[in-house]
Amino acid sequence: MAVDLVATYKSIGWSPSTILHEGLRRTVDWYRSNLAAPPDKAGACDQLLG
Repeated sequence: MAVDLVATYKSIGWSPSTILHEGLRRTVDWYRSNLAAPPDKAGACDQLLG
């Protein structure tokens, strides 16, 4: 898949501020920090049940 950034820039005046591999790395890092580890459901149940 190819993206024609020249056409995008000419059309709306936008150009990326981050190169692709850096953006992907940042996305993966964010995902790992924020979404990858599910909450400890067993621990939450133990707290509710005493």
